[in-house]
Amino acid sequence: TPTAVAALTVTTALKRAPRMMSRLYRRDAAIGLADILLRFDVQDVPRSLIDFRIFREELAGLSETEMREKAFSGEDIVTLPQIVHAAPISDHFPEFGSAEPERSVAGIGFKDQQYGENDEIAWFAAEIDSKLEADASLTQEWCDRLADAADALGYRNYRIWLVSPEGFSDGALDNLADRNGFGSSRRQAELLREFLSGTGAASGPPTAVFEVVIPTGGEAELVAAHALEEIARRNEFPAKTVNQIKTAVVEACINVSEHSLSPDGKIHLKFAVSKERITITVSNRGLRLTDKTVAGTADEQGRRGWGLGLIRNLMDEVRVVPVDDGSRIEMTKYLEPAKKNS
Repeated sequence: TPTAVAALTVTTALKRAPRMMSRLYRRDAAIGLADILLRFDVQDVPRSLIDFRIFREELAGLSETEMREKAFSGEDIVTLPQIVHAAPISDHFPEFGSAEPERSVAGIGFKDQQYGENDEIAWFAAEIDSKLEADASLTQEWCDRLADAADALGYRNYRIWLVSPEGFSDGALDNLADRNGFGSSRRQAELLREFLSGTGAASGPPTAVFEVVIPTGGEAELVAAHALEEIARRNEFPAKTVNQIKTAVVEACINVSEHSLSPDGKIHLKFAVSKERITITVSNRGLRLTDKTVAGTADEQGRRGWGLGLIRNLMDEVRVVPVDDGSRIEMTKYLEPAKKNS
């Protein structure tokens, strides 16, 4: 009868309601991995925003204000890829299976805005449940699941990223390190999204960014010097400062050119300019300078040491940063003397 049908419909709906509400709540409570991955655009981010071991060691116990300030200003950095597409893993690989697809996501992109077949990379990310720090067993299980999905989809160049509400145990972090993966707490993921959106970093003067790509060898460093001169002219740098920066740029390019095994034969330069400072990044691919230092001859090491020493004398801040596929020299010159020691 119609009455019996109506009664059955109502009781069935009521039986399903708790499960539906639970599913809706968990979906709304998800961190939004796809959204975070789509913000990846070859940024340098402090490692403390994505590596739970560093976060726990350096930031645990700080106030919220102190935590954000220290996290956003960390000097140990990770260079993110450029992610151009992010979707639930189950959309790519139905066999993966997931009742909550938004918690297991694949982000597809490129390592350094180089769009060759060898530059493609995938990040397989999952938000996992654990009331305490996720342990080694649970982490290993998820690493295996994500690695299986990557292999099934044919991605040989990929990274695993797991997010757990309270972070990860030491054993779990060791498992992730063995898989070239990252483990983050939920708070880290929130801070990372904030950092990538530009809402969390300390406000400062507007920065103009110029990028130049030159070939290695053949005195191409003179092109970099000319680019620097044009930028300096437009920003009215003092002549002495221009000469110092020019010499440092030429020396950095020679350093990278002489000791790089870059597969594309290119040097990437980035000039970030504000009223207070100019920061120049010189990057190579294919070889870390630290690796070359170990393998090189005494003469090679002496020449490089002299070159980096000269750069440090000319600039206010210099860092040589090993990255996944090479090295990067970061050089900063303050344009206002009062800011030099700030």
